[in-house]
Amino acid sequence: ISVMLAALAHHWFYWDAWFIYHVCLAKVKGYRSLSTSQTFYDAYVSYDTKDASVTDWVINELRFHLEESEDKNVLLCLEERDWDPGLAIIDNLMQSINQSKKTIFVLTKKYAKNWNFKTAFYLALQRLMG
Repeated sequence: ISVMLAALAHHWFYWDAWFIYHVCLAKVKGYRSLSTSQTFYDAYVSYDTKDASVTDWVINELRFHLEESEDKNVLLCLEERDWDPGLAIIDNLMQSINQSKKTIFVLTKKYAKNWNFKTAFYLALQRLMG
C-alpha cells in the first residue's frame, strides 16, 4: 500500500514539489527579483494568435480591463501590436519576455501543444530561474 501511495503522490505532486524545490534553491542562492528599471512592460501576454476567439478575448477583454481601466494602469506586451515586423519570432519572443516584469499565458488545449507556447514557457522559466 505504501508503494501505491508513493506512486500516486509522485504522480499528483511531482511538478509542485519540483517548482517549490527550485524556488527555495533560488532563495538560498540569493537570487532577487529583477529591478523594474530593466523592464518596459508590466506583462507579456502569450496566447494563440491563430484562434480568433482567444485573440478577440485578449484584445477586447483582457487588454481593455488591464490597460484602459481607471484604477489599473498596466502596460501589456502583445504579439500582434508590439512585435517588430521582420524580426525573427524567437527574437521577438525573447525581447517580449525580457522586457516584461511578468508573463501571462492564456491557455487552450490546442495552444498548449503549440511550439510558440512551449518556447515562451521555457524562456519565461529560464528568466525566472536566473
